[in-house]
Amino acid sequence: MKKLIVLLMFLSFSVFAEPVNINKASADEIAASLNGVGDKKAQEIVKYRETVSVASSHLDKLRHLL
Repeated sequence: MKKLIVLLMFLSFSVFAEPVNINKASADEIAASLNGVGDKKAQEIVKYRETVSVASSHLDKLRHLL
């Protein structure tokens, strides 16, 4: 019985603990993969990521001019 419980514990962790790359994942993937992160927070993460990406690409262009 103990072996069965331990086996089920390991199987449940592998099902729920799937890694997600928040730098590339969509808002839906982030919300589904991270506990405590809902749709609204996931959308804010994606929006922030896109804003920072645009700003850094503009800075890179300016650096090439100098």
